[in-house]
Amino acid sequence: MTSNYIVEVDLITPDTGVYAIGVASQILGVHPLTLCIYEDDGLIKPARNGNRRFFSANDITWIGCIRKMIHDEG
Repeated sequence: MTSNYIVEVDLITPDTGVYAIGVASQILGVHPLTLCIYEDDGLIKPARNGNRRFFSANDITWIGCIRKMIHDEG
């Protein structure tokens, strides 16, 4: 049996928040609380759905730059 449904899918762009804080922290090699501190300090602004944070690929790249500046350049 064949279905003739048309499904619309939103494209995931580099700005789309897709990584939960635990996944983002694993990718970056940091503790999740580090990401919360960066957010509290206004360095990042992840997407939110209720109380949950979602980080985009661009967020991950930006956080990597922040960490490089903090640790490599003092």
